[in-house]
Amino acid sequence: MGVNTPGRIHREQTEHVTIVGDLLGGTSVMRTCAEKYLPRQKFETADDYKTRLNGATLYPAYKETIGSMRGRVFADRPLRHDIPEWIKNEVFPDVDRNGQTIDIFLPKLFDNALAYGHVGVLVDSPEFDSTPTLAVAKEKKLHPYYVMVNKNQILDARAEDGTLVHLRLAFEDEVRDDADEFLTTTKRTVRVYDKVLANGVPNVQVRLYVEKKTPTDGQVEYDLVSTRLMAVPEITFMCFSTGFERTFVSKPPLIDLAYLNAKHWSLQSSYDTMCMIAMIPILTLIGADASTNLLIGSKSAVKISNPDGDLKYTEHTGAAMRTGREALDKLKEEMRESGAKLLLPQLTSANKTATQASEEAQRENSPLATMVVDFATSFRELLRLTCMWRKEALPEGARIELRPNLKPDFAPTDTAQVLINAADRNLISFQTVFDELQRRSIIQNTLTWEEEKSRIAKDPSGYLIRSLEVKEKVQDARNEEGQDSNPLPQSQNQ
Repeated sequence: MGVNTPGRIHREQTEHVTIVGDLLGGTSVMRTCAEKYLPRQKFETADDYKTRLNGATLYPAYKETIGSMRGRVFADRPLRHDIPEWIKNEVFPDVDRNGQTIDIFLPKLFDNALAYGHVGVLVDSPEFDSTPTLAVAKEKKLHPYYVMVNKNQILDARAEDGTLVHLRLAFEDEVRDDADEFLTTTKRTVRVYDKVLANGVPNVQVRLYVEKKTPTDGQVEYDLVSTRLMAVPEITFMCFSTGFERTFVSKPPLIDLAYLNAKHWSLQSSYDTMCMIAMIPILTLIGADASTNLLIGSKSAVKISNPDGDLKYTEHTGAAMRTGREALDKLKEEMRESGAKLLLPQLTSANKTATQASEEAQRENSPLATMVVDFATSFRELLRLTCMWRKEALPEGARIELRPNLKPDFAPTDTAQVLINAADRNLISFQTVFDELQRRSIIQNTLTWEEEKSRIAKDPSGYLIRSLEVKEKVQDARNEEGQDSNPLPQSQNQ
């Protein structure tokens, strides 16, 4: 078996990885897949199929759902607690040594894991003799950095007693051609990590293999170009999973949505083709003979000698198109429901005490909420591996606190109207309405209530500010009189 040969954990997840990657690639990638997702009909010519394929467009339900869920998880900037200063100053501003900050890296990491089922992060670091000063570390980027590893890049992995002892990763690297300074080629490299004992001390050995084509038959081989020891006692690799099944094996939590999206791609193409054909009426000539001269135009007439002859347009009734549209609408609704399941509470046992029921009511227990908790736990492991490069222990309270929006509000504009009506009846304050509209992304998150009140005060008509002032005066008057601010009708007070 060659070093580039995928192991079992890679092979058994190929189908899910492929369909997810194709859908995330968008319309252009789906078109290149051709008959894989868009079957060619039995009597369809090659030219007709090519025309239909080039006109097909993907409804990006899977990609948009992933983005929506990621936006909910990172609705507000995560809070950081007890993070070592050198990590905040050196690592977080440049987590990949290419200028990417931690605030950009984390949403991408969650996005990848939600789409594919799990994602890995390799914590690597440049070698240096002694711990550098902050200025030197920033100048030469002598700090640990993170490499995001996609699911399909993990060729094989093996753990013993809960510890990772073997890892094989594949990368695509840009290599400059020695003969042409302006030419770069993509070469596949494979890194093999093994936990070993060096002079009785736990260490990690790294072997680097580079792709090479043999000059005789063009077959791809891999040459071992370097072997080195990493100055850490374990393989610094962290895996975050959203659909865990077993170690390094996962099922994308939205895989059913992916299959529905691929089905919609095929059905939409068939519907578009049917509409294109049905929209053009067919001119039907009845009772024509050899003497009939057919001219079609605004200043032309057709003479039919047969008394039973007729000339008319034959048009589609539209029943089939209506059925197709209904099928597409139903499929869209199924996709919407499939994506929304991440926000719905998970079913638990009906046999529970009042205390257990109260505790469950106070905490989020939807699948997405569980992922948020797991993500925070995985990030703490990432911090631990980062500290390992400086031979430091991670502080007990070091963590991040995500502030997600996990409320299953599927119609934010409808609930927004309910909030406004409640404010009009003095049931809630206008600031509460403002905060809730911000949470629903109807108002920009950068605005503050004080800024918005200032804008309202500048309203030319003065209606909005007068409305606020009148409400405040009425409320003050009621408070002075000791009246209930929200009196019930007399029939309800009895």
